[in-house]
Amino acid sequence: MTITQISQREMRNDSGAVLRRVEAGEVLEVTRRGVPVARLVPLSDDSDLRRVKPATRSINYADFPRVLPGEPSEVTLAAIRDDR
Repeated sequence: MTITQISQREMRNDSGAVLRRVEAGEVLEVTRRGVPVARLVPLSDDSDLRRVKPATRSINYADFPRVLPGEPSEVTLAAIRDDR
């Protein structure tokens, strides 16, 4: 497996092309000032990250307490935590 180095600037300025290269199977090592800091590798086809997973539960936002104008956020958070 050959690893190609690219600079942080190249990744930032041309992220679309970089991601297309990785998607095509290339492994890229990102460097900052010549020092490797990250490695971009393609996901395998059977990776869980490639599948959309349905939500396991629904959230009813009407059950959350109302935030009142002028009320400190600590009071609202305490009320939410007490409901658990």
